Formats: sequence, C-alpha cells, structure tokens
Amino acid sequence: LSAEERRAGARLALGRAAEAVPDLEAHVTGHPWREEAWRLLALALYRTGRQGDALAVLRRARTTLAEQLGVD
Repeated sequence: LSAEERRAGARLALGRAAEAVPDLEAHVTGHPWREEAWRLLALALYRTGRQGDALAVLRRARTTLAEQLGVD
C-alpha cells in the first residue's frame, strides 16, 4: 500500500500529476482508510487544475473516514 503511495508521490514530484490520478482513484476505492492516499489524490487533482474535484475528494475522504472509522 505504501509503495503505491510512494509511486504516486514520485509522479507528483516529477510534475506528472495527471498520470497519478487514475491509480490513486483506484487506490482510495480499494483502501478508503488510507489518509495519505486521499491527500495525494486531492493534490494530484489540484495540480491538474481540477480544484473542485480536489475539494470533493477531501469531502468524500472526511465522510468515508467518519463512517468507517468513526474519525471526524
């Protein structure tokens, strides 16, 4: 799990945010409790000019974590 997140982080560092988005979307779907994955997805979306989608992802992360883990 952390390897996927490190790979996405490397793509972001290289300015390849658009390449990271599909993998991160799949990653958060499969592992919704991974806060780092949510952060990376929001950052990737933001860096590709999709600020509204980035905010929606953060809202979705908050809702998901609250419902599944009781974190608020």
